[in-house]
Amino acid sequence: LGLWQFCTPVGVGYYRCDVYNATPSGMITFVEGVQLGPLPRPQFGVTLGVTDPVYFAQGMPADVAGHALAMLSVPSAQSGRTLYVQAFEQVPNPQVTPVGRLDVPWDRRFDFGTKSSPLESGYLRVSNSTKYTSAQGYGWTAGKITSADRQAGSTLDRDLNLTAQGPFVADVPDGTYRVDVRFG
Repeated sequence: LGLWQFCTPVGVGYYRCDVYNATPSGMITFVEGVQLGPLPRPQFGVTLGVTDPVYFAQGMPADVAGHALAMLSVPSAQSGRTLYVQAFEQVPNPQVTPVGRLDVPWDRRFDFGTKSSPLESGYLRVSNSTKYTSAQGYGWTAGKITSADRQAGSTLDRDLNLTAQGPFVADVPDGTYRVDVRFG
């Protein structure tokens, strides 16, 4: 059968990827990229079918049954895109899996606060001066916006933006979305 992989989502931005049929104790590494096509030169003794890599998982040894596991983290900037993932064994037997496809759900998380208040991990900062641009894809489009940091509470809940009539816009691909809003 040769080396093969299977990846399943386990949370927003995280995938569990299993590799089977590796050489016991062989070193397995995963790569994620945004394009298909062989790299012009071999990497690590193998020719990868993923170009423009955006992420390499740390190498890990296969167990005695030839199984290796990695938790892949997809950078938030890649949400809403198709990524391609491939695993390869470097030593002792250079080989690669077929390329797998990850359709990464679109996900954006905003932390509304001041320019200097603490930012929740994994969130994008939005302050009263975050103006919408098409390049950025989100921001306030009009109105008088103020911001405050109460300096108490969690990183996500301690600060806020305030407005009576300021529209906040976020560009999203066509689809159905779940939107969670926190007030307080």
